Amino acid sequence: MKGKFKSIKNQIIFFFIGVMMFQIAAVLLFAVFHLHPSIRDMYSEHLEKFSRAALWEMVSEKKKIETYMVNIIGDTEIQSFLENADVAGENSSAPAMSVELRNRILSYTDYDSMIRSIYLIDNQGRIYSNLSQNGIAGFLAGKEGLKGRKEAAAVWYSDYTEEDIVVYRIINNNTNDLTRKIGAICMVIDKDLLIAKMDQFLMEATQDYTLAGYDGQMYLSSADTDAEIDEQNYIISKQEGEDWYLYTWIDKSTAYAPIYMIFKILSAEMLVLSFISIGLVIYLSGRITRPISDIRNAMKQIGKGNTEVEVPISGEDEIGQLAATLNRMSKKIEDLVEQIRTEESNHRLLELKAMQYQINPHFLYNTLDAIGMFARKNNDKQCEELVIALSDFFRISLNHGQEFVSLQTELEYVRCYLEIQNVRFPDQINWVFDVEQGLYDIIIMKFILQPLVENSIYHGIRNAGRRGEIRIQACRGGGDIVLKVSDDGSGMRPEELTDLYAEINSDQDVHKDIHEGGFGLKNVHQRLKLLYGAGSGLQIESEWDEGTVITICIPNRLINAEGQVGEDYEQIKISKSQTGENR
Repeated sequence: MKGKFKSIKNQIIFFFIGVMMFQIAAVLLFAVFHLHPSIRDMYSEHLEKFSRAALWEMVSEKKKIETYMVNIIGDTEIQSFLENADVAGENSSAPAMSVELRNRILSYTDYDSMIRSIYLIDNQGRIYSNLSQNGIAGFLAGKEGLKGRKEAAAVWYSDYTEEDIVVYRIINNNTNDLTRKIGAICMVIDKDLLIAKMDQFLMEATQDYTLAGYDGQMYLSSADTDAEIDEQNYIISKQEGEDWYLYTWIDKSTAYAPIYMIFKILSAEMLVLSFISIGLVIYLSGRITRPISDIRNAMKQIGKGNTEVEVPISGEDEIGQLAATLNRMSKKIEDLVEQIRTEESNHRLLELKAMQYQINPHFLYNTLDAIGMFARKNNDKQCEELVIALSDFFRISLNHGQEFVSLQTELEYVRCYLEIQNVRFPDQINWVFDVEQGLYDIIIMKFILQPLVENSIYHGIRNAGRRGEIRIQACRGGGDIVLKVSDDGSGMRPEELTDLYAEINSDQDVHKDIHEGGFGLKNVHQRLKLLYGAGSGLQIESEWDEGTVITICIPNRLINAEGQVGEDYEQIKISKSQTGENR
């Protein structure tokens, strides 16, 4: 089993099956421990809200009916009618209710379809209505508590008939004695229409309810059994109002049936997807690992020295490209081995020649000093000065192999170069060094000013055909160190300046030198950008027949003599031990 697990195919199969099973387990655990309780809680919360709305609707209907009663009771004609009936007494005949009075009573109810009938009752128990009075008379006769009732609040009775509810309220005199009873009013309410108002706010058709009053007279229930309702098997909600309360419940198995169905479907889908995924993993792992096995076998043959083996290329994907590469590699191994042997031999030969061609700089200095001594003995002043300048030029350029020098050393190097050129082109070049106090000791890259001076001589002053001046300036500007080389030579036209910028900013290796053997503007420009940043390259300004100004801006940081990033220019000085110079 352990050996089989080492194969890539089996590892892929086990890995993806493990990932798949983990995801399935995570989904199921999430569904069982989080989603299922959340849905149940949400369902219970919605049940509470709907039950609360249903009770609110019932209370609103109760208040509406009772408001109808209050409006009827307060009518002066109805008050007068009951007063007359009360004055006539029990032995006298009851006054007749006119059609106008009946219509007046109905108008106060807005002809509400929920109200089946309205009855007026005087103190002698006589009932006034255009409908049959037998049912209501028998019902009221059976309610002993109503005869001596003095409370003005309405009483709701749900036991009148299976289809109707009776609302009873006494009528007091509202003119002379507010506490004197002059009669009563009864309304018969359609039970189905009242319940329909509540049903529209219940969540489920299977949801049972009990609507009851605290006085025990009002009791409506949809349950046909007195079975015990417990929270273990039912979702229960109880909403309490001022006079009524609503008690609703629904069987959990019925309420959660959609949830259980969702989980069953989800489980079935996960099971089907699992089998499909396992089949796809086995198939794909075989397709992936078969070419890898071919490559492995071929590499074993190549390792044994059989470079003629060739791997079949199954496609253009990564594995196919790997097989093609392996085939090319096996064909070139012998050539590469022979090439390495040849290169190693040539490398050793070149190292030997390099050691033979090494020249001691002191030998060069001594030779130039000897030439200068002979020129002095022969009173050849010009030759002596030229040899001394050339000796100093070589000494500064070598600088013990250091890449960074002080500004004073770089200016000395430029001076030597100008003296040599002055001998070559007598009475054609003037030069001025204008250096701000305190800048001689700053550290800069060497060989960044001489190529600019060389450019001014060969492409500025000589082309102008007159004596020219070269000015080398160093100053502080905007927190940076600014170096300028300017001349009053021939200058450049705009298109020539554009071409020059394109040349020095080109990334191509082929470039045009300012003078044969010189470093060239491009060389200086690229070195400045590499060391000091993109903003430190050459900035060239030129006007035709007026001259050229080349500016270098070095940020207020520097490279010290050891080649490390230093601090502010004011904080770094070059010691004599570092430069080997005397100020």
